[in-house]
Amino acid sequence: MKMGFDKLSIRGKLILIVLTVTFSAMAAGFGVVIVHEVIVSKKQIAENAALIARTVANYSVSDLEFNDAQAAEQTLAQLDGVPNIIDAFLFDDQHTLFASKRDTSDIPLLDLGLSPHSEFKGDLLHVIEPVHYGGRDYGHLYLLSSTAPLKSSIRDTLLTTAALALLVGLLAWVLAARLQGFISGPILRLAGIAERISQRADYSERATSTSDDEIGSLCNAFNTMLSRIEARDTSVRRAEAQFRGLLETAPDGMVIVDESGTIRLVNEQTERLFGYKRDELIGQGIEMLLPEPLRSAHQQQREAYGKAPVVRQMGENRALQGLRKDGSTFPVEISLAPLQTEAGLLISADVRDITERRHAEAELEQYRDHLEELVQARTHELESANKELEAFSYSISHDLRTPLRSIDGFSHFLLEDYGHALDDTGRGYLERVRQAAQRMATLIDDLLQLSRVNRHNMARTEVDLHGLAEDVVGELVAADAGRDVTINIAAPLIAECDATLMRQVLANLLGNAWKFTARNAQASIEFARRRNGEEDVYYVRDNGVGFDMQYSDKLFGVFERLHTDMEFSGTGVGLATVQRIIQRHGGRIWAEAALDEGATFFFTLDADGTTT
Repeated sequence: MKMGFDKLSIRGKLILIVLTVTFSAMAAGFGVVIVHEVIVSKKQIAENAALIARTVANYSVSDLEFNDAQAAEQTLAQLDGVPNIIDAFLFDDQHTLFASKRDTSDIPLLDLGLSPHSEFKGDLLHVIEPVHYGGRDYGHLYLLSSTAPLKSSIRDTLLTTAALALLVGLLAWVLAARLQGFISGPILRLAGIAERISQRADYSERATSTSDDEIGSLCNAFNTMLSRIEARDTSVRRAEAQFRGLLETAPDGMVIVDESGTIRLVNEQTERLFGYKRDELIGQGIEMLLPEPLRSAHQQQREAYGKAPVVRQMGENRALQGLRKDGSTFPVEISLAPLQTEAGLLISADVRDITERRHAEAELEQYRDHLEELVQARTHELESANKELEAFSYSISHDLRTPLRSIDGFSHFLLEDYGHALDDTGRGYLERVRQAAQRMATLIDDLLQLSRVNRHNMARTEVDLHGLAEDVVGELVAADAGRDVTINIAAPLIAECDATLMRQVLANLLGNAWKFTARNAQASIEFARRRNGEEDVYYVRDNGVGFDMQYSDKLFGVFERLHTDMEFSGTGVGLATVQRIIQRHGGRIWAEAALDEGATFFFTLDADGTTT
């Protein structure tokens, strides 16, 4: 029954429900009517039979009192004209049959006792009525009545109710068939829209709401759902179009396979790489694109990858080969990426032809071998050049110093021995010659010192910069004892560096601070360290004449000076030497200053130069 009901349309279900309810209600109502009719009919027949029995019993009092049986039979015979009365029997007070309506051989007497009452048995109504008068019991009357009126009444009632039920059922069917459309119509239209949408995937269609009841709410909810599905479908289509656009424009071959290794999607570059048409690849196993010797191992690796899919390179440190349709192979590089979808795990493979790279690597290897030969040759040349530079430096140190010492020495002798023969102008000229020779000697010393920086073999150790600075300051004070300078050197200052080179740095920086504060009556010089993030920064600060920052790019150039010899002596090599030393330590150096407000030189050491 349930299976048959499930197969009915909504229209059929609504009609069936209406008819079922209608007939159930009619059955209950008509059942009550029939039962009531039976009860009323029985009661009426019983009352009629009792009335007849009392009447006959009253007429039979004299017959029993005078023992006139013939008269009693005549009294009972009068019942022949009474409808439904079948038979009657009169008993005396000794319970002996006194008279009957017909032959006693055919009396259907039942053991009903003698108490007055009536009872339906089968198709007959049995009535017992006592015969008494004046307080005396003369006997009793036993009356048999037919129930034919009851059956006729029940039959008529059943026919009437059946006809009425048929009429009401027909009316209910007609009304249900017409009225069910108010409910089934919107639902059927909604179902039709849903079916068309499922067939055409057109989510722009909408249902029309014609009521404010639950069906109207269903239509509104259905339209809202369609709007969301349409928006999501549009987004999915846009994303799919973008994905396919990216897939097709990818410079590499893109192959997407499922967990079983079946190719599901490829791009145009894959067709060009392997020489297959797209429909020749879709649905085939990925192993068809690999040389035969690699297929078995690849299948095992693919199954293992499916258990723990991650983004990674395929076959790292191994040569991978692709197999073209024409049977030729070529080197490839493959990147794998898992894609979790509703249909299960998909694996995206980015396939790149690295034939040109291999050729380039081979050529690069050849160039590398050639380059090593060139490096060896250049190294040999550089070593020779260094040796020549050392010889040149020695020549400068020896050959140039000798004539300079002669010039300075003979000029000194002239001033001492013949100075009285010269006027002031002549003696001035000789002094200027001596100064120039001495400055030239200093310049030679500075250049030699700069050249030694690059040739110096660095030996990093923990160096006490505070101690080095104290030594340098001590030498400056000894050379110019008349000055009053406030000097502040922070302690402790320990750094990993080359002690010899770092002493040159401090000698130049502290020497410059000493020199450029000479005109300041309250000169001050500071050497300290500060923390800048993860980096230690050392600085030398003074309150001397400073300089204009627009010329700061010239500070560390060889022979570049921001002050003339008339203002402050110098060769313009010292800061270039400092920069070269700091760079060899892996650090950097810079300065901040302002005219007549002093200058600060900052420098750092590399990560290996750990400080404490």
